[in-house]
Amino acid sequence: GFPRPQSFDDLNGIFEPVTLQRITQLYKSVDDLDLYTGLLSERPLDGSILGPTITCLLADQFLRTKLGDRYWYETGEKPQAFDEDQLSEIRKTTFAAIICDNSDEIESVQLHVMRSSRKVGNDRVGCDSLIKMSLEPWKENATAATAASDAASTVATTTVTTRSNSTKSAVNV
Repeated sequence: GFPRPQSFDDLNGIFEPVTLQRITQLYKSVDDLDLYTGLLSERPLDGSILGPTITCLLADQFLRTKLGDRYWYETGEKPQAFDEDQLSEIRKTTFAAIICDNSDEIESVQLHVMRSSRKVGNDRVGCDSLIKMSLEPWKENATAATAASDAASTVATTTVTTRSNSTKSAVNV
């Protein structure tokens, strides 16, 4: 990260000159500058609207949220863990495909839907040209499923002697 600024001059190159000039008019000391104002005043990183400090803070928060979420799709914790084939299909999915699959009357989208359509290489593509997620990895083995179903539906028969008449009868358990 950046070293702690001792004076407003230490913020040259971090803030735009006009922004730094305004800040020096509003604050008596660099120590009075609050985090929020400082974050929004930093020069944005190339290709971003955010500066380096807020980018770092957001990335750290997203990582902590992901690692702390036991239901995150990549977790290895059972019973909710996906197997490798399922993860492979999930990772193939794009936001563009999700929008196409879940919207009415949309026939084309930008491949990178969250980026400007004016960017070179982000032209609209037909929804039918996008890779579709296969649900095959979620299908159970038909033989194993049938065997489990048969075993569950088999009713055990037991012989029980009743006190009232000492006769034996078969009872479904």
